[in-house]
Amino acid sequence: VASSGDFRHFDVMIVIDTSGSTFEPSGGDVNKNGVVGTETFGGLFGMGSTDPGDSILAAEVAAAFQLLSGLDPRSTRVGLVTFAGEPEQPGLFAAAPPPAAITEEPLTTDYERIRRALGAVLARGPYGNTHMAAGADQATIELKGLRGALSQPDPKSEKIVLFLTDGQPTLPAG
Repeated sequence: VASSGDFRHFDVMIVIDTSGSTFEPSGGDVNKNGVVGTETFGGLFGMGSTDPGDSILAAEVAAAFQLLSGLDPRSTRVGLVTFAGEPEQPGLFAAAPPPAAITEEPLTTDYERIRRALGAVLARGPYGNTHMAAGADQATIELKGLRGALSQPDPKSEKIVLFLTDGQPTLPAG
C-alpha cells in the first residue's frame, strides 16, 4: 500500500472457459502428483487426459487460486464467471440451451466464497462449446452493475477482467 495518495479499489472478474476442450491435458503437472497427464481418446468428449487433475480446466482453476492468494480483500473485490454454451437447436419443440455464461459468484471481498465456487466449477467439469462473447458480456454486466447483475457496482473502482481460455470461439454458430 502506497504511503501517499488515494487508496485504490479494484474489481476483478475472473472469467473461466469451461467448454469441452478444457478436458484435454494442459501439458503440466497441475495437481502436483508427479505425473503429467497426456492426451487419450475415448473420454466423454472423445479426447481427454490420462490424469484429469492436469486438465486445462484444472490449470485455469489453479491460476485463479494463485491470483486470489496475491490479492488483498481490503482493496479488491473478486467475482467469478464461467462460460461454455450450446448451439440453439432448430425446431418447434426444441428446448432453449442453458445460459452460455454464468455468474458463479458476484463481486465480493469474501475470497472463501470464490474458492468454494472454483472448487464447484472443477467438480462440475467441462461441457459444451466455447462462447467467449458470452463470458465477456457477463463480466461486463457484473463489473458495471448492469441489468441482471448480481454484483453491486462501484463506480470508483478500477475494473479488471482475467479471461482464461484454451482456444478460439466456436459460438455463436453461424
